[in-house]
Amino acid sequence: ERFVKPPTVFVSHRWKGEFRFLVERLFKQFNYATDESARDISVWIDVFSVNQNQNEETAEDIEGFERVIQQTKTTAFNLDKKGEALHRVWCLYELWKTFVHP
Repeated sequence: ERFVKPPTVFVSHRWKGEFRFLVERLFKQFNYATDESARDISVWIDVFSVNQNQNEETAEDIEGFERVIQQTKTTAFNLDKKGEALHRVWCLYELWKTFVHP
């Protein structure tokens, strides 16, 4: 139970990216944080809460993403060397929602 808490970081990533690279980047980013509050983070990654096998997103899926983005303090945007996430409309949508939420 000590590992379950409300998310502080929304993780935006390309679904076809390699998951191990995503985890490695997150670990490096937050493991070397010098601010004590930065070490007390919890991340929200969609693969653990969204059905990725359906053919299209539903309004409920979209609202869920928006809610999480609004509840977290920041977004970690996973960008590979080729910048492929910048070519994915859904990743750009998540990034845009990050900037416009209050």
